[in-house]
Amino acid sequence: MDFDLYSARKRLSYLPRGLLAHCQRTSQLCVELAHHWGWPEDRAAWAGLVHDLARAYPEGELLYLAREYSLQIDPMEETTPVLLHGPVGAEILRRKWQVTDGAVLEAVRWHTSGNRDMGPLAKIVFLADKIEPGKSGLYPHLAPIRDLVKKDVDRALLEFFNSQISFLQLKHFRVHPAMIAAGNYFRLRLASQ
Repeated sequence: MDFDLYSARKRLSYLPRGLLAHCQRTSQLCVELAHHWGWPEDRAAWAGLVHDLARAYPEGELLYLAREYSLQIDPMEETTPVLLHGPVGAEILRRKWQVTDGAVLEAVRWHTSGNRDMGPLAKIVFLADKIEPGKSGLYPHLAPIRDLVKKDVDRALLEFFNSQISFLQLKHFRVHPAMIAAGNYFRLRLASQ
């Protein structure tokens, strides 16, 4: 597959300006992280750019598409359909953009909640989405992760899950079950090292 950023940007021209800017910042950070860790930069740039392709879809459309694509819908996603934009986006990439790269599809699918089985590309897209510079003011509790991600990706993921889950609980928000499962997985895995 050709990871042409220019073509992808053209296809994403329907996104609101602020969301597209976030996607571009995420893409840039994905390249930095991929370069740092010796992972394919072209795939990282492309996955970071397209990760939010379904983020601006209305909630009703996200639910409709999730059902149309036979995606498993968690009860939390049923009541908060914006959480489906990753899985729906991955299916749009597969079905409409003819993307066959499993790592790219995985990265887009899990960039919102995380997943215990994420591969290297999914991990950096997930973290880049959360810590890109435009989000610094929104999530100051994530500042330590910006340094940690260049030392140990898995520990950065664990730190993110711990701090984000605490933050959401403090605000009395529900936490996606996949995020809790991923946090528990990385906690146990890293404790045994």
